[in-house]
Amino acid sequence: MDVSDRSEMPTHLYLAPAAAGKTAYVLARARAVSRGLAAVPRVVVPTHLQARAARRRLAETGGAIGVRVLTFDRLYAEVLDTVGEIYVELSDPVQYRLIRAVVDSLPLTHYAALAARPGFILVLQRLIGELKAARVHPDDFARAVRALGDEPRLAELAQIYAAYQTRLQAQDWADRAGLGWLAVEALEQRAPDVGRDWPLLVVDGFDSFTPIQTALLKALAGQVGQLVVTLTGEPNGGPSTLAHRRFARTRATLEAALGTRAEPLPPTLTPDSRPLSPTLAHLERSLFRADGAPVDANGAVALIEAPERGGEVRAALRWLKQRIMFDGCRPGEVALLARDVASYRPFIEQTAAEFGLPICLVDGLPLRENPAVAALLGLLQMALSNSTGKLSLARRAVVEAWRSPYFEWSTLAEDGASPGIEPGDADDLDAVARWGRVIGGQAQWSEALERLAELASEPSEDEDRGVPAGLPRGEAARALRAKFEHFVARVTPPDGTRAYHDFVGWLETLIGADDPTSPGRFAVAEDPTSLQVVAQARRGDAAVAECDVAALAGLKDVLRGLVWAEEALGIPRVDFTRFVTELTGALEAASYRLPVHADREEILVADVVQARGLSLRAVAVLG
Repeated sequence: MDVSDRSEMPTHLYLAPAAAGKTAYVLARARAVSRGLAAVPRVVVPTHLQARAARRRLAETGGAIGVRVLTFDRLYAEVLDTVGEIYVELSDPVQYRLIRAVVDSLPLTHYAALAARPGFILVLQRLIGELKAARVHPDDFARAVRALGDEPRLAELAQIYAAYQTRLQAQDWADRAGLGWLAVEALEQRAPDVGRDWPLLVVDGFDSFTPIQTALLKALAGQVGQLVVTLTGEPNGGPSTLAHRRFARTRATLEAALGTRAEPLPPTLTPDSRPLSPTLAHLERSLFRADGAPVDANGAVALIEAPERGGEVRAALRWLKQRIMFDGCRPGEVALLARDVASYRPFIEQTAAEFGLPICLVDGLPLRENPAVAALLGLLQMALSNSTGKLSLARRAVVEAWRSPYFEWSTLAEDGASPGIEPGDADDLDAVARWGRVIGGQAQWSEALERLAELASEPSEDEDRGVPAGLPRGEAARALRAKFEHFVARVTPPDGTRAYHDFVGWLETLIGADDPTSPGRFAVAEDPTSLQVVAQARRGDAAVAECDVAALAGLKDVLRGLVWAEEALGIPRVDFTRFVTELTGALEAASYRLPVHADREEILVADVVQARGLSLRAVAVLG
């Protein structure tokens, strides 16, 4: 069939029930029209999970060469690359820093009390993403706000949104949500030939589309050889319409945008789809209906009650392990889902480790909560200035830093002359602080250590009754005081206001390079003041070390993003307190993922929405 003959290849919107073979059909169709590099069909799916599953299915049915599987984000980038428009896409930490710079430059009144808080910037980050996904222009947003009477809370949000977008355009930058907007504008205004050499564009596995995504499909519909969109549902309504009301709304939107009518899915070209069990098919038909007659679950559905989240997770993972052990399921064929996995994540990690189950958290792990990163942030918080302008040196923070397995304190002085912190020194320092009622501040620490240093090494029977036995005295106290002073010098940051790269350079030197057997992303000049954090992390349990090193790499990326944003935005010099505040906020917005092991299957752990469109043999749903 000649791809240039548009009349023979119209846009199709196919509807079929769940597990009716929609993905099998479109993948087979994509393979059928592929002609190597000369004609490459595109298959667009909601997330990288579906993309990975689609590539695996293509490989199992004869190979994925000649078929591109991608998400909308990658499709946006491909359109922009084709038209020759180059934009710098901002990472989440850099976007956070940009929003912070915008907020700092505006004379806010309603949000003045929140402006300096990291959580406020995170909320703005999500709000801007939603506005852009809905293709709401800053001017339109401002007009809508004025129509409501110029409420201060909304007016300042409109002001922030407009200033943020102006800053992006002035620098030729784009955030993730804005790439779609730019791609649609390029197609509508000056790129009528994009997609002419695409024999097929398939969109599979979605239950809804943002206005940007709908506009992109509309723009491409008249340019690609074929456009095929699949949705779950019945072409003529049917008993499952109530359960599929989201799909029904999406169907109506697409029919209006694409100028087509939904039709039944043609017979699948390959037999690799698995039909729903009768019990699950009945559940789909009767969901949210009061008139459905109950049927025997026949083991296809099991309900388990638990008193709290930890119990839920334990019961669900035990059930999944039974499916793996007794039903022959592979870990990659089962999943643990929840409406919001974040609230269950600590229980899932702990219980999976206890049960020996490999898991894959789709959203990654919060960078701020990793123990290695948290230890470094604790060290930075301890080095903040107190009301007297000196290091705060809070008692608990100091003792935890001395005890931390992530810091190498064996050599405190640069010349190596001073002995480092040894096992037991942290306990001695803690005992001194409790005896001397040390709360924080170098003066309190020095006073307590000095009083003990002035005592004789061996107390007589009638002296020093106020000093408990076991506290370091005399020479031992003087040695402990020397170690403490070297420790303070080691963690004292650059003083005054500095450029971000000064503080980042100091922190990267403190973190240190990787060990020589595993060079990579931590290639900084080794320094005698380094705490060798990466090398220390690698000395722990293999699984924990893998997690910590991945998090430290993520921290490095955030630090480099802060330096990049400073140079690009011309951010004024800051003091150390402001640097730590901004770094903490950027880390709150960042996550990290563990390395993917090609030879190891893992149980998928994701939000329910993220797993839509996947073919799985067993699923446990929390909550």
